[in-house]
Amino acid sequence: MAYYPYGLRIQNQLLKSIHMKNPRIFSNPAGNYFAEKLLKELFDDGFKKIETGIKSFANTEKKIGLLEKPEIGYACVVGCAQNWEHKKSIDENLADIYRTIEIADESGAKHISVIIPYLPYSRQDKSHFGNIETEFAIEGVSARYIPRHLKASGATDILTMDVHSQRSIMFAKDADIPLYDISSIPMFTKHIKTNYGSIIESNSVIISPDDGGIVTSKECGEVLSLPVILGNKIRDHSKENVVVAVELPEDINVKGKYIFIFEDMIDTGGTLVATIKALENLGVAGVYIVATHPIFGGKAKESLGNQYSNGTGPLKKVFGSDSVYHSNNFAEQTPWFDEISSAPIFAEAVRRIYNRKLLDGLVTKYSIV
Repeated sequence: MAYYPYGLRIQNQLLKSIHMKNPRIFSNPAGNYFAEKLLKELFDDGFKKIETGIKSFANTEKKIGLLEKPEIGYACVVGCAQNWEHKKSIDENLADIYRTIEIADESGAKHISVIIPYLPYSRQDKSHFGNIETEFAIEGVSARYIPRHLKASGATDILTMDVHSQRSIMFAKDADIPLYDISSIPMFTKHIKTNYGSIIESNSVIISPDDGGIVTSKECGEVLSLPVILGNKIRDHSKENVVVAVELPEDINVKGKYIFIFEDMIDTGGTLVATIKALENLGVAGVYIVATHPIFGGKAKESLGNQYSNGTGPLKKVFGSDSVYHSNNFAEQTPWFDEISSAPIFAEAVRRIYNRKLLDGLVTKYSIV
């Protein structure tokens, strides 16, 4: 399937008459760190960053404005929702994203691509009405509202990475807005092959602790030339996020092997830490975790650090993208964490949309076009 930018697929004739010069980058405050990275990638393509200002009122209302009056044809709005140093909630950051899109629209942009590296609320993709998992009699499906609000604010299309569920992506289709789900597999596998080739070539396997990650695990296995094993998490259902063991096929022995696990995110890390402990009990040589979105909520950093234990524990490394911001020197201060920037691959997607070229090879098959 060919993945065409929205303008090429739907509005090709219209766009031929639209002035698409003067490409500009906007950002909500929480996304400035990512916007600066994106600008470095796109500066030679003529992109410039527009500075915005936010005014707060006594009653806590806010107003967003531009510090200059630009001429804009194509706008790229960077909207990061999870920024721990920024000290704002995800909902506050989303509100800033909507305002930033609106100001780009008010500035006369003819096409507005919104980059949200980590799409929030993607785990809230269904109602648990009548299910013991919730304490509510009825509840909203929060993932449904994000693409609705983005489109209502003026977005033309959405670019994100490794969305948690296909159902969340389908909500973009319901809202009639293209969503390009960029795959992190190329950037992570390249980093691992380049920097950890000796580990891969020694005695390594990929384990998918449950069938939810088997597709990604198999794709990574093909690139890294590693076998893939489907495991089964044995949970203690009397407690939340408690894994007591990882069950593997009877004919599989992982003793002395290095294990790679691919996840779309790490939040509190509860099930992941339990999985690491369970694998340690099976005698593995070490565990490497790949997680696109290193949220590290709650005590995740402390728990993972304990599993690393200055390099002597079963956890050897966590690879994550920069979709979530922690601090300026987080990677340097966290020896068990390797950060791989997703800015280059997002920049390539923006470059192709701006030039009305195909997005083949960048996005997953679940993208809504």
